Amino acid sequence: MQVDAEIALKNFLKDPESAQIRNQNGMCGEVNSKNSFGGYTGFKRFIASPAIVAIDGENIESSEFQTVWEKFCT
Repeated sequence: MQVDAEIALKNFLKDPESAQIRNQNGMCGEVNSKNSFGGYTGFKRFIASPAIVAIDGENIESSEFQTVWEKFCT
């Protein structure tokens, strides 16, 4: 499952080769990657599976992300 999550996450990112992943446990972890300007965004929590990728504050509101994080990642 962890490998599938990493593949899904990298497919979602603008610059998948720049992805730095830490604290990954299954489909949850933190990612830092380059944005469209070429700068790193800073580590952000993610939840990823082949069906969906959610990055805190990116494609989901932080409050919604927190609810999902508590359900699946803690």
